[in-house]
Amino acid sequence: MQSVAKAQGWDLAKSTDLLKEATALAPDYYYYYRSLANYMLPKWEGQEGDSANFAEQSANRMGGTRGDMLYFRIGEGIVCACDEPEFTRLSWPRLQKGYEAIEKEYGSSVSDLNVLALMATKNGDSVTADAAFKRIGDNHDIEKWVTEDFFNQMKTWASQFAPLEARSRKIKQEADANALSPTGPQYQKKVEQALATILQQCTKGADDRSQFEVMLQVGGDGIAKDAWMPHPTGVGNCVLKNVYDSSVKKEALFAPPPHADYWIKLALDPGVSVATK
Repeated sequence: MQSVAKAQGWDLAKSTDLLKEATALAPDYYYYYRSLANYMLPKWEGQEGDSANFAEQSANRMGGTRGDMLYFRIGEGIVCACDEPEFTRLSWPRLQKGYEAIEKEYGSSVSDLNVLALMATKNGDSVTADAAFKRIGDNHDIEKWVTEDFFNQMKTWASQFAPLEARSRKIKQEADANALSPTGPQYQKKVEQALATILQQCTKGADDRSQFEVMLQVGGDGIAKDAWMPHPTGVGNCVLKNVYDSSVKKEALFAPPPHADYWIKLALDPGVSVATK
């Protein structure tokens, strides 16, 4: 009847009543939910955000692990090897939780791994995608990927970027842990003050004065050992060049950190003076 409703163009209110009737008899039968979520896409009878909101509400209503499983299954019906903006509205962490719950409950399947890999590529998560691709091997699901070329293209992308992404995640975790340590906030302020003059110089004449984030590693002697920006800006690149130059000259730009090879995450705003913080 859901297929008939879609073919005849029923309005969403009537289609939703049909879902309620169906799920009253089989509340865990996820195909019912997935069918209506698909019908809620803008290309059918819905508006932007309808399918994503429906997925969240349905999963929350079911609750717990079953709700997470349902969320993944609804997402499975929305994701595609195409440009489907509605999928990006779904929560990637919850989709992952749903997959993990399904695998724990029922075991792994090549079909589900293909879905997970496709979802990961759509979310730019090379680490999760690479892990899934390695488990898939050459057993790609052509129904999900449409073409073998697209599958191989995404597989290559994941294998190339996963090591870099894994490293950046590790660095961010270490920086977050340092920030939460007893000496973290005090040392971060010292580093910001050390960069204040450089930031001020780099800001002069700059058109783009947007805030930027810097990941910085300081050696035990206060000399910068590594630094990078997740999202580069003109002012940020200028700041990093000055930090790099000081490192080459073996200049201790910063005070000695709480421990050697200390990673710190800085949110620098060219429009705000460090002195005002």
